[in-house]
Amino acid sequence: MRRAPFQGGAVCVLTVAVALGCGSGTGEPSDNDVDLAAASTDVNLYCLEKTEANGTTDVDVDAAVDDLVRIYREDPEASYENQLGNMRPAREVLADAATDLHECGRHELAGELERALDAGP
Repeated sequence: MRRAPFQGGAVCVLTVAVALGCGSGTGEPSDNDVDLAAASTDVNLYCLEKTEANGTTDVDVDAAVDDLVRIYREDPEASYENQLGNMRPAREVLADAATDLHECGRHELAGELERALDAGP
């Protein structure tokens, strides 16, 4: 099933705010849970800014991808609650980030995420 491309900057900010405020519903979110939300947001912002700002952005998407891969390998059970109240497990976050990166032309970074998913945690 293919998901719709990311379309809103305000949603990105809410993603981190909700992750910090709610976590996984089991108490305080772990550092990896918070980092997962932040790295996912960075990928979304990168693609949004690249599209809306004539191809330029200040987001370090390379570092965000490195963080996503690191988190998935260290803590494959990491997750966060998104702004809609849905849990976003690490595997789903990496798959969605890969799709977003393909859509905004960063195929090599999308490939890094896909290889990490194929290799497993």
